[in-house]
Amino acid sequence: MEHKIDILLSTYNGELFLTQQIDSILSQTYKDWHLTIRDDGSIDGTLGLVKDYCKKYPDEITFSKDNLGRLGLERSFSQLLEKSSSNYVMFCDQDDVWLPEKVEKSIKKLLLIEKEFPGVPALIFTDLEVVDSSLNHISSSFWKYQCANPKRTKLNHLLVQNMASGNTMIMNRALGVLIGRIPAEAIGHDWWTALTAAAFGKIGYLPEATIKYRQHSGNTSGALGYSLNTLLKFWPPYSPKQVAYNLRKFRQAVKFLELFSDKLSLEQRTVLHRFIKIYSANPIEKICMSLTNGFLPSGVLRTLYYFVSFIFTKV
Repeated sequence: MEHKIDILLSTYNGELFLTQQIDSILSQTYKDWHLTIRDDGSIDGTLGLVKDYCKKYPDEITFSKDNLGRLGLERSFSQLLEKSSSNYVMFCDQDDVWLPEKVEKSIKKLLLIEKEFPGVPALIFTDLEVVDSSLNHISSSFWKYQCANPKRTKLNHLLVQNMASGNTMIMNRALGVLIGRIPAEAIGHDWWTALTAAAFGKIGYLPEATIKYRQHSGNTSGALGYSLNTLLKFWPPYSPKQVAYNLRKFRQAVKFLELFSDKLSLEQRTVLHRFIKIYSANPIEKICMSLTNGFLPSGVLRTLYYFVSFIFTKV
C-alpha cells in the first residue's frame, strides 16, 4: 500500500520564516512525502526563496504555478488540494516549525484509523506547542492554553467552534476527494475539512504537540490564552466584527447543507437545520436551542461570551 504524502503549502509574503519551515520538513524522520507550494501573490522575496528550494530539491519540492492570482488562504489551499494525487495529504503553514517526527507520528495514527475503518474518509490532528516569533516557548499545549477540548469533534460542536488546526492535519484521499473544492463560505480550509470529516468519516487526534506554532504580528489566526482578560479584549461581544463572525458560521452551515444535502443522514440534516434556525430565533430560544442541541464552544467563559454575542446576531 502506498503511503506517500502530499504536503501542501500556500505562501504569501512569508520570507521571514519560510526557510525554517521548509528546513523542518526536509528534516522529517519520515521521508516518503512531496512538498507542493503555491504562492498567493507575494510581493516580498518569498517567490525567489521558493524557487531556490525547488532548484535545490527538485525531487522533494514542486512549485505549483497558475494564472489565478491572489485567491486568499482558503481558495489557495483548495487549489492545492484539487491538484493533489497522493493517498495522504497534509496542510502546512508558512511560519511554523515542524518537530522531526510530526509526519511519522501523524501517518501512523491515521493508518490505525484506516485499519479499523477501511475505506472511510479519515482525519487526524494534533496538539501544538505555542511559541513566540523567535521560537521561545509560551505553552507546551495549545489545547490547554486555549481551553480547547480535542474530543469535541461531532458535527454539532464543529458548527460552533473548530478544534482541528489545519497546520497539524493529515487526511486520506477519500476525505480529500469528498471535500473537493472548498467554497468561499468556508471559515478556513481546516474548519471545512473538519466539518466534512465529522459528517462523513472518522476524526482522531494525537495528544501531543507536533509543531512549534509561531505567534507573530502577521498570523492569519493565532493563539490567545484562555482567560477573562483575553475575552475582555474582544468586548463588546455584540460588536460589528463579532456579529459578522457569527454570521460567517451561519453562511458556512447553509453552504455545507446545500452542497452535501443528498449525502447527509436525516439526523445530520436535522442538526444543520436546527443550527441555521437558531439565527432567526428570539434570545431565549437561542439559548434553549443551543443548550438542547449542544451548539456550544468549550469553556464556561467562552460559552457566556458566545451567548451574549449570539443574542445580538440575527439574519
